[in-house]
Amino acid sequence: MTDLFTRFRRGWTLTKASLQVLRLDTEILLLPVLSAFVMILLAGGVLGSLFLGGTQMGTGAWVAGFLVLYFVGYFVVIFFNAAVVAMATMRFDGKDPTVRDGLQVSWSRIGKIAQWALLAATVGLVLRMLRGELRQRWGPLVDAIVGGLLETAWNALIYFVVPLLVYRDLGPLDAIRESGGIMRRAWGETAAGEIGMTAVFGLLGLAGLAVLLLLAWAGVAGVVLLAAFVVVVLYWLILAVVYTAAQGILTAAIYKYATTGQVPQGFDHGSVAGAFA
Repeated sequence: MTDLFTRFRRGWTLTKASLQVLRLDTEILLLPVLSAFVMILLAGGVLGSLFLGGTQMGTGAWVAGFLVLYFVGYFVVIFFNAAVVAMATMRFDGKDPTVRDGLQVSWSRIGKIAQWALLAATVGLVLRMLRGELRQRWGPLVDAIVGGLLETAWNALIYFVVPLLVYRDLGPLDAIRESGGIMRRAWGETAAGEIGMTAVFGLLGLAGLAVLLLLAWAGVAGVVLLAAFVVVVLYWLILAVVYTAAQGILTAAIYKYATTGQVPQGFDHGSVAGAFA
């Protein structure tokens, strides 16, 4: 129990350190925003083409459009996440990075990013299909246990793939193998950091929901409740942007320590190094 508490405390420390780095480089927040903007544009283009085709578009065209959109979604997210990792690592090295610096790093690895996006999208689609089959045949409980464990194992295995694509210029399969090796060394701090960060942002998100429930319970309705709902949705969107950026910083920090033994600037040595002792 003491060891578990220590892990969680260390995770909270890592979350605070990630947010501190984000405070120093608030430009990083532009990357998740750009990611969402590009995703909307590309999704609109693909879906618009399908709808303009109308009844002339057969089932095969819609399936192809869905697969393209699925791949594009993965590619855009990975591309901008790589830029976040690049900017965070530059900050750890004492530099003052810009969004352009991060995007240049991602662009220089665009071929490897596309390969990884294709593989990750394929595995993701297979896992979704498998979970659907489990749910249909054995029910939601089996799906939650078996399917959930498979997805968790996959996500843990590939946790460090993006930094490896950025700094080692590895292909997808080599990056997966390297990521698995780093995870075996860094699983404690990775789990603590992710749980700590998810808990913090989850509680902040619930605060917005609590406001809406309190207003509804107090009998507030009409324009006031609608305005409150819009404000809370904007609040959730801001939280999502900050969470995405902070998570990329955390990944970059743990990767840097696991591969170089150097504690990133802004991170406490004990909170990072303890997991590898």
